Amino acid sequence: MPVPVVELITFTPSAAYVSAPNVSLNNFFGILAQTQGHIDSFHGLQNENSKQGHIIILWQTHQHHVALQQSSRYQALRDALSVAVEGQRQMVHVLIQHDCSQVFTAPHVGIAINTVKDAKNITLLKHHLDNLVSQSFDEVVAHTCGPVLEDQKKIVLFAGWKSHEVSFSRPVLILLR
Repeated sequence: MPVPVVELITFTPSAAYVSAPNVSLNNFFGILAQTQGHIDSFHGLQNENSKQGHIIILWQTHQHHVALQQSSRYQALRDALSVAVEGQRQMVHVLIQHDCSQVFTAPHVGIAINTVKDAKNITLLKHHLDNLVSQSFDEVVAHTCGPVLEDQKKIVLFAGWKSHEVSFSRPVLILLR
């Protein structure tokens, strides 16, 4: 699989999303499915804070997402998303450098947004995270990472775990050794 761009949307879920997540996002995902460059989409509530949800959209390139934003269908997409989202949402694009085809289909997905105080330290953090994702671990289905396009001080690590329980028994910090 080619290495896609990961769009990460963090949002406060509406009552409609909490009661019927798939139904509340049906129109949103329907529009995305007909969009050139869209690969796949995933969503879920955060286990530690059920008042926060995440939508992951895999794009062939960032330009495919920009083209959608500039199209006449973008307002319909935003309206469809408003069924599931209450209030503001945050969107970033992660330029991953490793295959993520198995990360987001794992039983439990961990998202770690890492921020450095000084942009000069991002190279060191990237080196350590690249080293981490080059290794395999029994508890992890797959993992990948990459810098955030919109913020040069951030790198996101995505880890697909075999279960929710396993993800808490071996936190990422231990895996960094």
